[in-house]
Amino acid sequence: MSNDPYRAADDIVQAGHPAVRAAAARLRGAHPDDAGFARAACEFVRDEVRHTYDADDPRVTIGAAEVLEHRVGLCYATASRGGASRSWRRGRPG
Repeated sequence: MSNDPYRAADDIVQAGHPAVRAAAARLRGAHPDDAGFARAACEFVRDEVRHTYDADDPRVTIGAAEVLEHRVGLCYATASRGGASRSWRRGRPG
């Protein structure tokens, strides 16, 4: 786990969850450089995860794995998903 509180894995960021790890691995495989990976992670969240209110979806997802599963979340939930991907820099947490 990272000593950097902005990149630390926890119950919300869930960088160690298998679904989050798999998604990060797919992005890392397509974008081996750090800048490209970070950009791809942000674009994934922007393009693939709808905001709960915009989607008129009553679910309140919190953890990154939930956001991946349902592809919907409030601002903090989509940030959790993006943070989880970025935590897996070079394929390892922190």
